[in-house]
Amino acid sequence: MEIEVRPVRKLRESAGAQAAFGPLIGALAESDADLSRLRVVCDWIQYRNNFRDIAMIRPILAAGDAAAEEHELAIDLRRCAQPDADVAATVTSALAGIEAPDSSVVWL
Repeated sequence: MEIEVRPVRKLRESAGAQAAFGPLIGALAESDADLSRLRVVCDWIQYRNNFRDIAMIRPILAAGDAAAEEHELAIDLRRCAQPDADVAATVTSALAGIEAPDSSVVWL
């Protein structure tokens, strides 16, 4: 598993974002997901009214029509830092999308 943290300055300045990593790692450890095929990307999405959830699972698509064998778990650290955010539950719900993907989502 690879974990990439993009907003280094924001992470250092936000205790809420720092606190998200414990529940995130706990949810990953308790999941049945194949962690060797998972990439976690943590970012700080600036826009309050963005379309992303706190945690989203996305397939890493290969060239052609091959099915995705690897996945990316995208984490919005700004939203994780909100007091009412349940990071562990959101990550657990997102990881369930690996086994039962939402067929209404079209990846561009």
